[in-house]
Amino acid sequence: MIELERRVFDNEGETLSFIDKDIIYPRYLKVKVKVQYQIIGLVVYKDNTFISYFLHSNYIWYKDNGTRIITVTADEACNQPKAYFFIYKI
Repeated sequence: MIELERRVFDNEGETLSFIDKDIIYPRYLKVKVKVQYQIIGLVVYKDNTFISYFLHSNYIWYKDNGTRIITVTADEACNQPKAYFFIYKI
């Protein structure tokens, strides 16, 4: 798991805001020459809502916005510029 710290805190540790900078991240992450990780899940904070994208064992990507789960393309799931939490597997 990889988490980017996008929160800005006040003196009491409460979240004041989120850093809204776009990022680019790899769908496949090579850590060593022979080790490659594939992204299987990520979380986006958008419009005051946490949205998760996850790759199911049936190899279909899904989007969950808290009220609805729908299928999405791998391209949509893996190109979310506001993502901040990533799950990779070997």
